[in-house]
Amino acid sequence: MQGVIKNQTMKYRAILTFILAVISILSCKKESTEITYYTTYVNTAMLTKYYFKPGTYWVYENQNSLIDSVIVTGDVNGFTTIPCPHGCPGGIITRDEFYKMNLLDITNNIASNYYYMSDYIKLNGGGEYSQEGQPVFIYERPVDYSFNGAKVMDKYDSMTVLGTKYYDITKMKITASLQFQREFVFDTYLYFAANFGIIKKEIDDSTKGYQTWNLKRSHILN
Repeated sequence: MQGVIKNQTMKYRAILTFILAVISILSCKKESTEITYYTTYVNTAMLTKYYFKPGTYWVYENQNSLIDSVIVTGDVNGFTTIPCPHGCPGGIITRDEFYKMNLLDITNNIASNYYYMSDYIKLNGGGEYSQEGQPVFIYERPVDYSFNGAKVMDKYDSMTVLGTKYYDITKMKITASLQFQREFVFDTYLYFAANFGIIKKEIDDSTKGYQTWNLKRSHILN
């Protein structure tokens, strides 16, 4: 009789141990799947001033009266998620909002894009977690601020280009040797005007000489 009771007791203990083990496994599994998403968003003020809808176009003219035309052919926006190949320490995954404006240089038949994330605009950006692209514009940063070869050179209240006056100008310099992703062959100066985009471009071309392209006319949709 005592042997039977002893066997039943051992059986109950085994069952209890099994139940506790299952609960422990489920608890660990639940804990490992609790992920917190840290999300960054594109600066809405930057989008309002520098993001344009398909159909927008710009026509530029250089000092030799040559013409170059660029049009917005499409756009897309969404979120990228930084992958966790070795797990996510602390259970945190970063999600970054992005906007992408697709462009076509009609004169030279060259497709490109402007990629907007956080406070930056990058040329030919993208990638699995927005790692691609060369910065060309940095929003609301002081003069002399620089990042990956892009530097805020100056700011102007206004500027007149080919008889048209523009306001809220930021002058950027892209140093070719400091680029994160090689997009510019020579050092280039870009003048961004709020609500118009690039109104002037200067290229320190060592082969053709210093090139200046001015905005001749535009059709802006924002």
